Amino acid sequence: MKAIRHEIQKFIEDEEGLTLLEYILGAALIVAALLSIDFWGTLADKFEDVADEIDGIEADGGDGGDGGGV
Repeated sequence: MKAIRHEIQKFIEDEEGLTLLEYILGAALIVAALLSIDFWGTLADKFEDVADEIDGIEADGGDGGDGGGV
């Protein structure tokens, strides 16, 4: 356990290790941003589809439903 802690401490103190870590974190942020752009685009498309369906129901007048209740 002490050896692992020593290696981690050595990695943290090594400037090259920090540079590598910074590049990895930067790449991870870019990937996360790209994935979120795709996610939000897909989500916006789904909302548009739902809005179009609602507009279609309103334009047709709908079937009036069954009144609900018991």
